[in-house]
Amino acid sequence: MYCCNTNLQSLIYKILLIFIFFTFNIFAQATKNFSITPLPVIYYSPETRLGLGAAAAMVFRLPDSDSARTTKSNIQPFFIYTLNKQLMSNIPYTIFGNQNKWRTEGELAYFYFPEFYFGLGNNTPESTKQLVSFKWLRFLNKTGFKINNLGYWGWIAEAVSQWDVRPQGMGIFQQNPPLGSQGSFITGTGPLWMWDSRDYVMDAHKGWFGDVSLTYFNKGLGGRAEFWRFRTDFRYYYNLSKKKPHILAFQAITQFTFGDAPYRHQPPLGGDQMLRGYYWGRYRANHYVALQTELRFPIYKRFRGAIFAAAGQVSPSLSQFMISQIRWTAGVGLRFVIHRADRVNIRADQGFGNNTDGFYLNLGEAF
Repeated sequence: MYCCNTNLQSLIYKILLIFIFFTFNIFAQATKNFSITPLPVIYYSPETRLGLGAAAAMVFRLPDSDSARTTKSNIQPFFIYTLNKQLMSNIPYTIFGNQNKWRTEGELAYFYFPEFYFGLGNNTPESTKQLVSFKWLRFLNKTGFKINNLGYWGWIAEAVSQWDVRPQGMGIFQQNPPLGSQGSFITGTGPLWMWDSRDYVMDAHKGWFGDVSLTYFNKGLGGRAEFWRFRTDFRYYYNLSKKKPHILAFQAITQFTFGDAPYRHQPPLGGDQMLRGYYWGRYRANHYVALQTELRFPIYKRFRGAIFAAAGQVSPSLSQFMISQIRWTAGVGLRFVIHRADRVNIRADQGFGNNTDGFYLNLGEAF
């Protein structure tokens, strides 16, 4: 059975120390540029049930940045423990350099996450559901440098360890064990292109966002699996009103995986961000395509509403995508603005799919 790789642990600890030093250094040099909103967290999703914890929304500009031409950076650390005995801790970040000449984003995450496994494919029955617990450590970083009007060009680096994998009872996980059922350790890197003309990262009212990456996971970098991942993420935001924000937002995601990818690195359908209403990972396979749209509008003072719809599908091969197999969801949401200047929202969504539904309570917009 795989365990958490010692070298990866050492690397993660060093990165965490650098991150903490970097954060406090920013505090020391540019306290006036900081906005920090600490929050007690009440979190809910079908995957976790009720979760309690703490989070912070840190919004800032780097020292010596031109405030008129530099997008605000953000770090949103959180720690949550759920009624399903899951532990989730993460430090996601998006940081912009002076006048947006460079940007870097990513996360440092540790999960202890019992979750249901249904098998692989787009048509797995509900009866195959089996609870599987595991521990998960992930480092992801994307860094790009702006080249004229051609967007950001750079690289992506990722290292993930999954260990202490324990299925509950006897079921499909043992009868037809997927690749990575005993744990996995992957490392990968590759080229990256990004475009970002959004007016605000955490709650965009206008602009485009694009993210295209090709990542090669291989044993030469210390991992224990070899596969390719090609991923795209495109978003567009349009304000329908000049007086108050009535935002029409669109997102399209594709992910194509070639090679021997461990099961949890095959793209999942569902969750609190895309196809809300489906359990995260309810369907999982090598290839994934999904679209969603959302209308966000003011209701009263700090309260805002949302209406959303999405469609998507996973498939073990490109030739097996079928229009008749598309999964869909639709739903409504409520937002409460806790920090107007930095557009920090609490989000509550109710999504409905085909014989499924899900309620989500989270911090920040879905996309």
